[in-house]
Amino acid sequence: MANFFLDTSALVKRYAQEVGTEWVLGLIDSGNEIHIVSITGPEIVAAFNRKARLGDISIEAALQASEHFKEDYAGAYQIVELSHDLMFSAMSLAETHNLRGYDAVQLAAAMRLKSTSELDDLVFVSADINLNAAANSEGLVTDNPNDHP
Repeated sequence: MANFFLDTSALVKRYAQEVGTEWVLGLIDSGNEIHIVSITGPEIVAAFNRKARLGDISIEAALQASEHFKEDYAGAYQIVELSHDLMFSAMSLAETHNLRGYDAVQLAAAMRLKSTSELDDLVFVSADINLNAAANSEGLVTDNPNDHP
């Protein structure tokens, strides 16, 4: 069993059919430990709503995806909680790598998880090329679900 940290762009693929969905489902269904940061909750619900607003999915599909995620949130994932230290790390990462705010929080959470839990096998999974580049430069192994159509 391996350890994967999924950001929102990767985890959304579990609930909405996209490029990389089958690969993400395979990661989760294989009994791997899936880690997320707590802000992924509101981020993913907002992503489903955005998909509905843009017409990519129906409003009903967005609501179903949100409900499915909420059911999983409490028990299917190992959740990294926010802290002041994590926020300061995220601020520094945002400056260093020119990241968006929530992306910096995702990366800071993965870095903290790896350092405090000694998860040498942790893989950072994101569909964001720039975020993966920042994660690589910070010493994390990365994978992009879009590379697994």
